[in-house]
Amino acid sequence: MNLSQNFTVKGQFYNGNEFEGRRCLEIRKKMSNTERPDLIVIMMNPGSSKPSDSFLNDVLVEAKPDMTQYKIMRLMLNCDYHFAKVINLSDIIEKDSSRFNKRMKALSKKAIPHSIFDNSRTDELNLIFDLSIPVVAAWGVEGCLLGCASKAQDKLKNREIYGIKKPGCDFGYFHPLVRDKGNWTDLLTEQILERNNLI
Repeated sequence: MNLSQNFTVKGQFYNGNEFEGRRCLEIRKKMSNTERPDLIVIMMNPGSSKPSDSFLNDVLVEAKPDMTQYKIMRLMLNCDYHFAKVINLSDIIEKDSSRFNKRMKALSKKAIPHSIFDNSRTDELNLIFDLSIPVVAAWGVEGCLLGCASKAQDKLKNREIYGIKKPGCDFGYFHPLVRDKGNWTDLLTEQILERNNLI
């Protein structure tokens, strides 16, 4: 199945203070008009995500899907979800993990809020989150994420959270492209269906 023919992907990209960022990403089944997400997926950072056209502040534009987003599309098909919203621990667009780590540290030292989970962006986060919407934690297990992940977990208390947690790690949830823990999509599908008594 050609997933891109069944879904639309749009992102909210912006030119931030000393970095290019993505505020959120929306993945929808085509022909779906629902305004309320079935799922919120929290990833590490937008990686190499780019708009199809140019950076626009506060406007959803078509985005080029990547391998991670195809995994989320497959999960949506498996669970009959129509709309998923993706946010990140950090908005920084950077596919190289070492450069991302350096940029994140530099911005944090300057108190530049690159994470939607920063307390200065609580109002923005509340516009996205609804307490009744389940969350998939899939931001990875990198040690550099500890600070942002801790802030996210504080905001996620008392929420329904799905994810493949790394044993012995308080903050780590495996990324959809992890290769040594089985098929992420199949594991998450089973977890979601089991908890909702659908299998």
